[in-house]
Amino acid sequence: MLISDRSRNIKPSGVRRIFDLARQMKDPINLSIGEPDFDIPEPLKEEGIAWIKKGFNKYTPTQETTPACRKTCPPEVFHRR
Repeated sequence: MLISDRSRNIKPSGVRRIFDLARQMKDPINLSIGEPDFDIPEPLKEEGIAWIKKGFNKYTPTQETTPACRKTCPPEVFHRR
């Protein structure tokens, strides 16, 4: 497989570096999002499906705050140091 010079110069993300470090550890605990290693009870599955059908199927914003958050959270939460 040929990889362009430009692609070869892309540095791994911070997350990738963490995974590489974890691979070197003995029995690390995997806290990755979306990869549970266990099944959940049927009522929880049904509840999740019900919320998805209601349209609640998006990730929460991570880079910005929502108006509801600004109303609910104390002002010092938004103070940048």
